[in-house]
Amino acid sequence: MVMKHGVLVVSGILLLLFGISQLTMGSGSPLADAFALTWVILMLFYIMANARQMRRMQEQRRKRMEAERRLEWLAAERKWKKEQMKMRRVKSVSLQ
Repeated sequence: MVMKHGVLVVSGILLLLFGISQLTMGSGSPLADAFALTWVILMLFYIMANARQMRRMQEQRRKRMEAERRLEWLAAERKWKKEQMKMRRVKSVSLQ
C-alpha cells in the first residue's frame, strides 16, 4: 500500500510538471486563469494527501513492528522468569 501511494505521489508531481507547461496563465481570460489556478491547487492537494497517507502507513507499520518486538521480548522475559522459578524450586527441594 505504501508503494501505491508513492506511485500516486510521483504521478501527481509529473502531472503537475507537465500540466503547468500546458496551462496558460495570464492570458487575459479570467476563466482560463481561474481554471489554471484551480488545477494547480487541486494537484498540490492530491500530492499532499497521498504523501500524508504514505507517511501514515509507514508510521503504522513501524508501530506494529515495535509492538511485535515488545511482545517477543515479553514472551522471552516470561520464559526466563519461569526457568528461574524452576531452578529455585529445585535448589530449595535439594537443600531440604
